[in-house]
Amino acid sequence: MRTCGWKQAGLMLVGLLAAPAVALGQACIGLPAGANQFAASADIAFPEGAKTYGIGVGANLIGPFTVEASYTLTKPDGGNQNLNTFGADVAFELPLPGFSACPVVGLSYSSYDETVPLQGGGSASGSISVATIPIGFGVGASLPLATTGASLMPYAVPQLLYARTKVSFSTGGLSGSGTDSSTEFGAIIGARLAWNRIFLGGDVNVTTVENSDPVFSVGAGLIFP
Repeated sequence: MRTCGWKQAGLMLVGLLAAPAVALGQACIGLPAGANQFAASADIAFPEGAKTYGIGVGANLIGPFTVEASYTLTKPDGGNQNLNTFGADVAFELPLPGFSACPVVGLSYSSYDETVPLQGGGSASGSISVATIPIGFGVGASLPLATTGASLMPYAVPQLLYARTKVSFSTGGLSGSGTDSSTEFGAIIGARLAWNRIFLGGDVNVTTVENSDPVFSVGAGLIFP
């Protein structure tokens, strides 16, 4: 992270929090797991000026519920401080014929700290934390590919993003803090290629966060038992 890039870090955090490590759930959010099955997944994403590495675990419970938890490590280019993001989501699949549809709600928390040396000695330190609540509606389908034994799962999750950002700083004998709230819109669009116990996939995440670019990710996962 570039020196004194605390505001830019906050904006990037809001955008990154919209994208889980690998979207976990039923077909409407991209996971080919049946009832009473679990999944473990990993992915890498490429936001501007950084790389993210994520892991996730999820459970397709009896009935229409799916729950998941994820952790994402973001490593900014040219900086030594990392961003840590923890998230959880719940999806509820609706009983609709022919395709999969589900409302999705989640909570993510991310934090970033940086200390910057000052000319003439001393240092300034700052921290940012962002809590984001994504509320979305996913739609998807499972399309068997008979010649390969695999299934293709395209899906999309448009969502509303409510984010609350807290910034604090300290330099010399001065210190301060402030909070800000914002509401943005976003969408995750992706596809999974699934076999019996494994799946591969990719996503693109877009948001209305200021100056944000689409974030592309690729990942893989295992389904068990």
